[in-house]
Amino acid sequence: MASLSAPRRVEFAAGALNHLSEFVDSLGGKKVLIVMDAFLASSSVGLRNRLERMLGEAGVNFVIYSGITGEPNSENVAAGVEAALTFGADCILALGGGSAIDTAKAVAVKTVNPDLDLPDIPKKI
Repeated sequence: MASLSAPRRVEFAAGALNHLSEFVDSLGGKKVLIVMDAFLASSSVGLRNRLERMLGEAGVNFVIYSGITGEPNSENVAAGVEAALTFGADCILALGGGSAIDTAKAVAVKTVNPDLDLPDIPKKI
């Protein structure tokens, strides 16, 4: 039997990113897959540098999966699962909007339930 812990905590406010390391720590994460869309990942706001500084200071390793270019699809989810398994992620975190959040939820479910078909994922969340 597989189990899934999918906290449904959504942080949104000016400066919410400043509390990211505390949030990851509350989940017990040390190897985090961060899911975000390609636009956010490639933006010039220096997000990657901020993540490296904040999470690095907290002793958290992370990798970014940013292969989302629109509405989530099975290819996005499969690539996210591969990224999570290859990295050995113990925590999956979405940064951004609905597509990133939906993809991260599906990646989390599929990572711990590899035999589950994608259409059955909504029954697990």
